Amino acid sequence: MDDSVGMLMLEQLKAIRAEMSGMTAEQRATNERLERLERRQTETEIRLATELVAVAKAIGEVRDLLGCCVEPIPRLLGATGRCR
Repeated sequence: MDDSVGMLMLEQLKAIRAEMSGMTAEQRATNERLERLERRQTETEIRLATELVAVAKAIGEVRDLLGCCVEPIPRLLGATGRCR
């Protein structure tokens, strides 16, 4: 292999290394964005679960209040005692 071919190969290898370095930086940036997205999604899931518990509690309280304070309306209730 003569010097000109060797130099050409060396330049090509340097270009590949530079391109790979740029791709690595892009991959790091993408990974950082994915991590931020994952954190936001987790925070959202926690907020939703907390609100769902609060809604379930409120529904239970309303049901208990209605059960204690309201007489059943016979025309709305069937033989099973459930609303039609």
